[in-house]
Amino acid sequence: MKVLITEEQLKLIINEQNPDDAKLSRAEKNILQNYIPISKEQIAAYEELRQYAENKGINVKQKDEFKNYPFNNDHMKKLLDKGVTFQQDVQPYDYHELVSGVISHNQAINKDAEGAWLGGKRKFLNTPIDYDYSGGRLRKNDLEIEELANLKKLIDVVADLKDLFGIPIDRITAGDDMYHRKSHGLHTRAKAIDFTLKTSNDDIQKKMEEAIAFLITTDPDLRNNFSFINEYYTKTKDGTGPHIHMGYGGDSNVFYRWLKDKNGKRIGNWESHTVANKKIKESPIYWRGYELMTNDDEPVVRTTKAPPLGSVKIKGNNLIIDMGGTASKLGFRLYKIDNYFTPTQNKEVEVEFKKSSGTTSKAGVSKTSAAGIRSFNIPKLTSDQPILIGVPLFFKVCRVMDGRLVEDTTMQTENFIFDKDENILTGYNMDSYTEKCKPTFTRIVSPMTLVTPLNPNGIPYGDWDWCDAKTKGDSYMGATIYVDSKGREVVVKQ
Repeated sequence: MKVLITEEQLKLIINEQNPDDAKLSRAEKNILQNYIPISKEQIAAYEELRQYAENKGINVKQKDEFKNYPFNNDHMKKLLDKGVTFQQDVQPYDYHELVSGVISHNQAINKDAEGAWLGGKRKFLNTPIDYDYSGGRLRKNDLEIEELANLKKLIDVVADLKDLFGIPIDRITAGDDMYHRKSHGLHTRAKAIDFTLKTSNDDIQKKMEEAIAFLITTDPDLRNNFSFINEYYTKTKDGTGPHIHMGYGGDSNVFYRWLKDKNGKRIGNWESHTVANKKIKESPIYWRGYELMTNDDEPVVRTTKAPPLGSVKIKGNNLIIDMGGTASKLGFRLYKIDNYFTPTQNKEVEVEFKKSSGTTSKAGVSKTSAAGIRSFNIPKLTSDQPILIGVPLFFKVCRVMDGRLVEDTTMQTENFIFDKDENILTGYNMDSYTEKCKPTFTRIVSPMTLVTPLNPNGIPYGDWDWCDAKTKGDSYMGATIYVDSKGREVVVKQ
């Protein structure tokens, strides 16, 4: 974005700390006065995006030629050597490949002045690898901070492939990057990323495409907006090597190598993403109800030994289980944690497991047997049980062979709670939920609470849960009575 500066701002750019005018050439003076930087707010957003990916265990490619921009060329280095001080907004940054295309725009908005600054002999802002500013990114303000939400959505998909399905993700190699600025595709509008795999073979690729199909089917937002090109098996015009291309938003054709529809016909051989995604949703080989299934015609794999489950994870409101290549029924056991907020008194208590709608028996055993990735909606899985709002819970899941639970295959989920809207919360969101339920007060009047080794947080009764409490009557003289589902009362002073 081009910024007009006042005379006072100009004095901040060339201030008393800068060398005498005699030490600077006319071109160098013009550079100091006229250079339009990438804003510090944008840089902060780009770094936040990189950290968002890395916090999910996803590495982002970094090219050496885009490090320390704009101080990555001889002209700027000479100015620094002469002791100049730039305005505060001129911040060097290592532009990663999710956003390195913004350098192209920065070159473009400064382009008209370059010839005058340097006597028309050579450009000032060129990076060691010169890219002309062309392609689909022609808007005045270039990559908006709000558009990074599209890239975050795609980072989430990559993280799910790695964490939920065990796909060996190497790193993200492109987003709205400099290389793709010469194209007119989704990359130039911050609606696509590329990534590579650490290892690749047909089995891994098939599992990845089936995982993508699973995510498309379970997430309506992806189903409407997601596109996919497996460039390990095909080449595109601007492709530079084997990788996976994923898009979010905008029209795009897709290419899958392994997916087939319910009639055994291939899905995604350069057809529209909306057509392909609709076929995926309607294909029971990938999804039936809310449980991922294998084709009915495929034989059930039976084994005398029960192999372990690949993983058992919670994603949103779903319990996602990687069965690996072995089909079996599943056994579910639900537990609550009493005295969760008093670690020294934690106690796991099994909750009676009743049937859920259409997928498990009254004994908590799945009716169907299948390999691959399976998903169970937790609210439906517990639909015939009283919802325990705010109570920490977890599942233990194992294989069922010949009607018996195979204890050696048992895996436990992370802890979770139901909020008041019956959504599933885990991790930080779970731990902070009780704090959100806690009313504002100055002190607890009754019962008297003491901080002891058995109750280090001074919680009333040792296991009081504000999310389980409701007010009793009206407040009187600043005192309010709360009562929980066990009939216990706590009086607080506002």
